[in-house]
Amino acid sequence: IFILQCRCQLLVEETIPRGAYVDPDEMRDLRFKTGLRSFIPVKVDVEKPEFDSEAFRVYIFRTLKVRENLRVTSIQIPVNMRYHKPGPPSSDGSPPMATIKIPNPRLLLACPQEDTVANCSGRKVTAFCDETGSSKCEWINLPYKINVASVEVSIPVGNSEHTSLVVGVTTLVTCGATIYLIITMFRQVKHKTE
Repeated sequence: IFILQCRCQLLVEETIPRGAYVDPDEMRDLRFKTGLRSFIPVKVDVEKPEFDSEAFRVYIFRTLKVRENLRVTSIQIPVNMRYHKPGPPSSDGSPPMATIKIPNPRLLLACPQEDTVANCSGRKVTAFCDETGSSKCEWINLPYKINVASVEVSIPVGNSEHTSLVVGVTTLVTCGATIYLIITMFRQVKHKTE
């Protein structure tokens, strides 16, 4: 008996909002540890705060495994939250929070041996072929149903009413550390000259 093993590829296109980021270095490490292939078409500055950042897309490529009559895979990516501006406390007195909404990904499928693109031309889209991002291929857009439109993450932010206190303490600590360093440097110079 000869069984043809189909190698279907899944492309997960995830939009990362401006309040979050995916670190390209972490994704590269995941490639070496788990074989997760990904492509980020923009330069990601992990140091930028939320208000200076832009949303971007991450493309994740996976080969589907056949289990019984299903094609399955598992994908996990690390999503980090960015620094947000301080805000006023809530009306109920609770600390200020920022909410980041990560939309559901777009799922694309390609099965070259089955010619699915020709059979489902109504759902045909063009996207990157692989993690190099050097060329584009035709994929099938897979519709799916889910109970929520996005994943929401709430993160605490600074309290804008504490601005003068934070600035005062920071200035005091910085001045104290600077004076300590200057005294230490003069002692070292004086000790070396003697």
